Amino acid sequence: MNIDRTWLNILLAFQFAVVGAQQKEYKQFLYPSGIVSSEGYLVNNKPDGYWKSYYPSGVLISEGKRTNYLLDSIWKFYGETGNLHKVVNYKNGVKNGYYIVYDLDASSHLENNMVSKELYLNDKKNGTAEYYKDGSIAERANYKDGNRHGYTYKYDLKG
Repeated sequence: MNIDRTWLNILLAFQFAVVGAQQKEYKQFLYPSGIVSSEGYLVNNKPDGYWKSYYPSGVLISEGKRTNYLLDSIWKFYGETGNLHKVVNYKNGVKNGYYIVYDLDASSHLENNMVSKELYLNDKKNGTAEYYKDGSIAERANYKDGNRHGYTYKYDLKG
């Protein structure tokens, strides 16, 4: 009889675990036109996992991972023509890592099409930031806790 009770307790515990488990489902949201506006995984009706969002034209706006609804990975953001515009590192919903902005009018996105490259720590600029103009370095500035700190270097077209 003790064995039966043990199995009954195990079975009940298993049922509670299954019922209490997080429900994960793939979901697409649509514009009134029927074009996908966003898609990704929901856990308990909140975004969790890899997500993509689109312009009404169907062109990709953004893509990246969410954890507990928060942005939590390298996110890429695109202009309406599909050109890469920003690459931002997030951790638990705040910027942590590089935040890179590209020229939307450029045809390719190599380093010479970069507009800025900033390093963030806990949502504040930290370290050396670089700013570009016409494909060349225009300014290099240091930041600490979100404020300019130390020297700032400005460059002419020759560098």
